[in-house]
Amino acid sequence: MKSLKNLSTISIYTYLFTFLFCYTTYAQKENTSVEYQDPTSIIEEMKTETGNLIKSNKIILKGDQAEEQLFLASNKVISLDLPEPKKDVLTSEKIFNEGKKSTLIIGYAYLCNTCDKTHMGNASGYTINEDGIFITNYHVVKSYTNIKFDKKAFVARTADGKIYQVKNVLSASKDNDVAILELETNGDKLTPMSLGAPAPIGASAFVISHPSQIFYYFTKGMVSRNDMRKNNDTTQYVMSITADYAKGSSGGPVIDIYGNAIGTVSSTHSYYANQSKQKNLQMVTKNTVPVIVIKELLQSNEG
Repeated sequence: MKSLKNLSTISIYTYLFTFLFCYTTYAQKENTSVEYQDPTSIIEEMKTETGNLIKSNKIILKGDQAEEQLFLASNKVISLDLPEPKKDVLTSEKIFNEGKKSTLIIGYAYLCNTCDKTHMGNASGYTINEDGIFITNYHVVKSYTNIKFDKKAFVARTADGKIYQVKNVLSASKDNDVAILELETNGDKLTPMSLGAPAPIGASAFVISHPSQIFYYFTKGMVSRNDMRKNNDTTQYVMSITADYAKGSSGGPVIDIYGNAIGTVSSTHSYYANQSKQKNLQMVTKNTVPVIVIKELLQSNEG
């Protein structure tokens, strides 16, 4: 009887050991798929590379050129090869992993007259064509052109760490705060994000952006408003969403459940109980540019 009892105890301990070992091994395997990034190293890498470009005088699109192109590209319709919209519903994890490949970190860097450091502001953007055509905000381009120092550069960093210079402004809408630009990719093919259908109120909306240099921040919400505002000969379209974002998110993609872009992050608006004195904050709306605006600027050849 004593030996049987000991055998039973040994069996229980063996079972528990095996279970814990297998569970720990499984957890370790699961954790190996989690990627941890270092935001500081990303921004320092961008500063170093853009600083070298500025110092070596290898800037492709100078500030005055960008300003002129922005003016000439106003509401210009361009022809572009675009990927077909995706139709299969994706998990949130898949939406992020696929969307990250197309999401850009936009950088506008400059050298000042008082120190030898490279200063940089950041925004967001996303590619819509494998040849380096991407979307961001009109006000992001103006952030570059408005830098008062002559020694400056306008670049974009892909998720795999490659940095490319912006070389052209192809089209833009000041009223709708959107711009279509081109990167000098030196023959590299980028991963484009397909453009989806206009999203109705209540549809899921995901955002990948870079608020305050928190790179590739992923949030989820829904479409809460679709507005159209007419002003003389222009029409402004606004799609409000509940997915969160902040300064630095400008130009980032708003994505549907299929992984298609349905909008572009643009601005926020704060509502206070006392609006004139900005006291007692009650609500902040997140206002984006709906995909219909992009499509109006494109004569697309979906392939």
